[in-house]
Amino acid sequence: MVLALPLPIIFADQPLDLDDESQRALFHAGNRALMGRLYQESYDGVDAAVGRVLCGADRETVVHDLYLSVSRNCRGRAAAVARRAGCVARSVHG
Repeated sequence: MVLALPLPIIFADQPLDLDDESQRALFHAGNRALMGRLYQESYDGVDAAVGRVLCGADRETVVHDLYLSVSRNCRGRAAAVARRAGCVARSVHG
């Protein structure tokens, strides 16, 4: 038996709003659906900005490295918070 928490639903017809507490929590957790929406909604602007400085393969590399970095950092922060919470819980209940 596999136990899993239900995934929150992110509706495509609603704009992405990282000021919304639930969406921000999903962002920090590295939620795949939210990260996909972030990519889709911001790609053109990011690509245009990088395109002012770089072109060709360098442009593509920088754009995709940016999204990869954001994704990794979100998951890393969530894991670090979980580790710290575990340490605090152990020290309090230890």
